[in-house]
Amino acid sequence: MNIRLPILALCLTIYACDRPECQNRNPVFDQNAPESEVYKAELAKQLSKVRQENLYHWIAGYKETSSDTIMTVHVQNKELCAIMEMKLTDDEAVRQFKKVKGEGYIGARLVDLKYDMVQQDGKTVFIYRGMKRIFD
Repeated sequence: MNIRLPILALCLTIYACDRPECQNRNPVFDQNAPESEVYKAELAKQLSKVRQENLYHWIAGYKETSSDTIMTVHVQNKELCAIMEMKLTDDEAVRQFKKVKGEGYIGARLVDLKYDMVQQDGKTVFIYRGMKRIFD
């Protein structure tokens, strides 16, 4: 048996989980917090310029508000390096994530993440729709 093939597969698996470093080039993201409306509006503007399948997403965190469960997500490609706060729905794929309040999921890659960008009460909101899987 050729030992190079399993080693190559292991290296690719490890690399696939690691979020590559990205460099933010947008001053709005530098000068505002991800939960601010200015940041969210700019993120929505930037995201509308690219197709969702051309973006990469990794779980950055979890938080609860009085009305919502939020997953913070690193969003990036060659031109974009940002953090998105996404309202979670009651979806099978994120049920365990919500149950453990994100513990053990930080840094996991979200494959084929789908979400909506909407305006609610004059605020930009990102709403989780689904994903293919979490690659931990």
